[in-house]
Amino acid sequence: MRDYVEYHLNISSQNGTPILRPMFYDFNNDSESYQAEDQFMFGTDYLVAPIYTYQATSRTVYLPKFDQGNLKWQHYYTKQIYQGGQRYTIPTTLNDFPLFQKISSSPHT
Repeated sequence: MRDYVEYHLNISSQNGTPILRPMFYDFNNDSESYQAEDQFMFGTDYLVAPIYTYQATSRTVYLPKFDQGNLKWQHYYTKQIYQGGQRYTIPTTLNDFPLFQKISSSPHT
């Protein structure tokens, strides 16, 4: 993870691309990504959906789709795979939260 952060910090310092950004920054052709205002991207590969409700046991998350090819997302903690372009209710515990890594089956993503 350290290499990932350093890589994106270097990109940020070179061209101003923020490391934390709204989903529509990376998925501007997915209109639903404009509606999910309480989620954000951490670099290009991680989607974060913070828990804002005290003692929440689940949270609804929108996982963006990509135009060229299938985009799947893997929950960082449970390793479960989800299809992009859909909303899911994700269980949460005190030890995890909705954090997803982008998994592409297309060489263009």
